[in-house]
Amino acid sequence: MFSLKAALPLALLAAGSAFAQSTQLTLPAPGSTLTAGSEVTVQVGMGGYPENIDVVSIVIGLMPCYGGQCYGPNEFLGSILYQGPYNPVSGNYFENYTVTVPEGFPAGEATLGVINFFMVGASYEPVFDFLNETVYVTSA
Repeated sequence: MFSLKAALPLALLAAGSAFAQSTQLTLPAPGSTLTAGSEVTVQVGMGGYPENIDVVSIVIGLMPCYGGQCYGPNEFLGSILYQGPYNPVSGNYFENYTVTVPEGFPAGEATLGVINFFMVGASYEPVFDFLNETVYVTSA
């Protein structure tokens, strides 16, 4: 008979496993200040998978917030700063992207968004990770 006492540890293990396997936006730090027209390093990491994984692509965008309303990358990406392959450093599971904040980007609060598309397992189950953090943009 399956008990609730057995279910809780299994649920926690599954949640921890899913988190360890998800994509992480590690740079810049949330709340960082970016300058329009300047370069910034965006670091995207990914946990190790015990099964087959095939990363298809990644997109990085910067979307201004309007009237205190910020949108995540599942709704809008704004200015596309990078789109292309994700090739993490072997054994480190992260990649750095040097991108440029567009000249004339509106000053103020903005959302830095990342979408990572990859496939997992022998049957190549498609997975989309949507990440975002709030940053602040200043004029050049």
